[in-house]
Amino acid sequence: MTKSSKGTAVVVAFLLGALGLFTSRPQVLQWLNGQGPIVAFFLWYVLLFTFIQIGSFLMFRKFDIRTIELGLGVILIAFAGGIVLYWPASDYSLSEVGANPSGVPSFLIASEDQLVYVLWRGLLPGASTDILGLLTYVLTPIVLVLISGIFIAPRQLTAAFRGLLRTA
Repeated sequence: MTKSSKGTAVVVAFLLGALGLFTSRPQVLQWLNGQGPIVAFFLWYVLLFTFIQIGSFLMFRKFDIRTIELGLGVILIAFAGGIVLYWPASDYSLSEVGANPSGVPSFLIASEDQLVYVLWRGLLPGASTDILGLLTYVLTPIVLVLISGIFIAPRQLTAAFRGLLRTA
């Protein structure tokens, strides 16, 4: 491990610890519990994006449009990953096991899959739970990761699609 990578690891470790210190405070949790799940969700992603930008600045001493694009790409990947990694935190998963979502604190269902499930349910009110589950947990993560490529590596994404479609 080089001196630079050790320094990067230390910066990331302490930034993550600071984020954990902030998000675990009873005052923050009580305040979030008073918010609706959608508001709590968006506030979390604003905090996460800020964390990524501060980390990027501390590690690379740079803040420009490219760091914002990369931050957006990382956020999209985190969001897509959150859908499939934190799947028990939604009306969908609670209803599938026969639980009552109304008894769950709002900040516990302020999740990626909850937001996407509610969006799909609103767009397709007559769709079955199975279809909504496939749209939420399969299609949406695929689309989001592909969109993240536009922010992170647009040329590589274009080349990959051309190769896939055999138009290169």
